[in-house]
Amino acid sequence: MTMKTSETTGELFKALSAFQKDVKQPKKDANNPFFKSKYVPLENVIEVIHEAAGKHGLAELTYPATSEDGMQHGVGVVITHSSGEFIQFPPVLLKPAKNDPQGVGAALTYSRRYALSAAFGIASETDDDGNSISGGAKTKSQPKKNEPDELSKQEEEIIEVLNTLQNLGINRMEVQKAYRDESGDKTFKNKAKMLAYFKAQLTSKHEQAELSFEYPQAKK
Repeated sequence: MTMKTSETTGELFKALSAFQKDVKQPKKDANNPFFKSKYVPLENVIEVIHEAAGKHGLAELTYPATSEDGMQHGVGVVITHSSGEFIQFPPVLLKPAKNDPQGVGAALTYSRRYALSAAFGIASETDDDGNSISGGAKTKSQPKKNEPDELSKQEEEIIEVLNTLQNLGINRMEVQKAYRDESGDKTFKNKAKMLAYFKAQLTSKHEQAELSFEYPQAKK
């Protein structure tokens, strides 16, 4: 898929030029303790875009996309202008480490962040937070012979669970802090313990959602 535009783009490009002068680059203030990296969370990217875009008549739409073989998932961006002009960017497709709901959700989250950043010129693409969907352990230095391969799988699953919690409205940084305080694992070394803790939080969230759901009463 190639980039598509409206028949005219003069007003849109003029507005984008003004937007670039006003937009404030977000800080990489979120930590990924498993890969010792910093990144800009999706909500921060959206916030800085919305702060500067509206006054220039700009808005953004995002749409989900999947590759033909169903193995890659991602998000595309459409930038619109009050004049009716638009640019539609091809989707950023990523292959999850696991093609299950958690993995697909992580891919969509990462893809949306990268797609919006690229479309609006936001500097967030230097982070290494995509390890959970791109097989991050492969990009790191090779493990020593006495280190099990299962460790990298645990790290990927931990981040996928954290991303799912984030998508359910739970701040993953707060969950990580709660784990550290309750477990005493200050340096996040015990991956098995971390995974069990985060999965328990996810199970609890699902149970709360089920309890809060009211089934419709049958008509008499």
